[in-house]
Amino acid sequence: MRLQNKALGFEKELETYLTDDKGAVLTLINFDTMKPFPRGLFDESKDFLRLEGVYSDFSELLEYENFGMVNGAYLASLVWKYRATSNKYALDKARDIFKIIEKNYDLSQKVQEGFFCKPYGGKSTDQTSSDQYTYVLAGLDEYFRYASENERKKIIEMIDKMVSFWIRNGYQYKYYSIPSFKWPLERFPALLWLAWHYTGEKRFLREYTNLCRTPEVENNLPYASRLNYFFDCLKNRPPMNEYEKEHKARIFKIDPAGSQSGFLCTELLLKYSAPHKKLWLKNARELYFYGSTGIGNDHLAAGYMTYSLDNGEIREFAGIMMNESKSILNWNFPNYVAGNIKSGSSAVMFARGCVAMNRYIPELNPLETAWRILTAIDHDEMKWYMDIDNILPPEMKWHGRVYSGDAVVHWLWAYWEMLAEYGDQAACNEKTEKFRVER
Repeated sequence: MRLQNKALGFEKELETYLTDDKGAVLTLINFDTMKPFPRGLFDESKDFLRLEGVYSDFSELLEYENFGMVNGAYLASLVWKYRATSNKYALDKARDIFKIIEKNYDLSQKVQEGFFCKPYGGKSTDQTSSDQYTYVLAGLDEYFRYASENERKKIIEMIDKMVSFWIRNGYQYKYYSIPSFKWPLERFPALLWLAWHYTGEKRFLREYTNLCRTPEVENNLPYASRLNYFFDCLKNRPPMNEYEKEHKARIFKIDPAGSQSGFLCTELLLKYSAPHKKLWLKNARELYFYGSTGIGNDHLAAGYMTYSLDNGEIREFAGIMMNESKSILNWNFPNYVAGNIKSGSSAVMFARGCVAMNRYIPELNPLETAWRILTAIDHDEMKWYMDIDNILPPEMKWHGRVYSGDAVVHWLWAYWEMLAEYGDQAACNEKTEKFRVER
């Protein structure tokens, strides 16, 4: 019962500390106080985005940055809890979260039809991202079978309009200070196929077919793929810094959370039998290998890794240095490359994807990876970043004191889905401290 007790504890924390006064899940809060960061805490030097007129205080961005992701994931987790336990409260709570998502969608229509905003400060903005859409649509898809007739009509409308938004805008939209940001096209076949599934409108099917034929999609699938190509590029990437020269290795970072976004898209395509099944299955395998590379022996997402130029061995980077490269957004904070700055949040997001992918690539046993991550990570690891060696400079210390709503909802989603799909095996495994799935 250890994991289930942990799940109930996380749910209590979420409902007590991680929701606003309307019941929406927040993205990031202060780990030390378990409250939102107070207004006025962040001066201009800490506001690395500086989006004038979008939010009144930087703390509003921290609270609502991933509104679609955390609330879409929480909706899905509640549905899976209901499937696992038949707990009516879980379904009632799912309905409440659906209403919160619906309200934000309606609020966003003043910007553009089908828009879904990041509601900084609980207000409509012109900011969004494609991953917010993916999570909201995935959550709606999970909830649909339990929705009322009127809710189903609204869900179909939202799927139709939200996917149409991206088609109409050529898969481009502003991203923070970038006026027109082109999102990776390989994210969108899943959304197009989902819209085709729910609406039956052939325009979505045609767009799916056309998009899959574009070089951008063909050359970038599998989604995180071509690891050999990735490492070949790594070997030849100039120039080498002093550490890399001395150790004959290249430093790189892989964020396992990125695999979860890819898993989510791949899951929708496989779930609804989209064409190119072999490609999507290969995609799932590549994503699993990609994300696993970034998980350390402590089951946290490793800060940075090294790739040996002599034998290809991958290890966790143990040093610290400044990265001189600039973000395309010109974010206003120093970019540290540090081995012992890790993330429980990223690891938990990867774990949820592993649970889902076990249906499609069971030969790799991603469920065991998920189980080990869920078992290893507790309250203290539910952070945006973990400054294990206390090496961040004063102006960045707060990065390591952030409690992550992303982490909590993904942990819950992974656990309840695992329990619903594999039942008593989870409890048995907890007792034996071993993992085995009977097939």
